[in-house]
Amino acid sequence: MSAPPVSWPAAARNVIVTGGSRGLGFGMACQLAAAINKVRDQGTGSLHFRPFDLNEIAALPGLVKELRGKFGALHSLINNAGIGTSGMLAITPDRLIEQMPRLNVLPPSI
Repeated sequence: MSAPPVSWPAAARNVIVTGGSRGLGFGMACQLAAAINKVRDQGTGSLHFRPFDLNEIAALPGLVKELRGKFGALHSLINNAGIGTSGMLAITPDRLIEQMPRLNVLPPSI
C-alpha cells in the first residue's frame, strides 16, 4: 500500500522534519521532497538537509536562528524524532533511560 500524495501549497513554505534520517521521518521527508520537486518543475521550491542532534537542547535556538537566516520564516514542524527501547527495563542501560525523555519530551516543548 503506497502513501497518499502530499500536496504542497502554491506559496512555498519552510518545513522542518525531525527524525528524517530513517523510518517515518525519512518517509515523510521523501514525500515532501517529491512534492517539492513538482514545485521546482514550475521554477520554485528547494529541499535542504541539515543534520542536528536534538539532544543538544542548548543549541536549538541557534539552529532556529540559522534556519530563519537562510530560509526566512519557518512555517511547519513535523516533530518525528524520538527514541525507544524494547526489552526489560531492568537490563536497559541507564544512559538510554535518561536519553529517552531528554529527546522525546524536552525538544518539542522548547
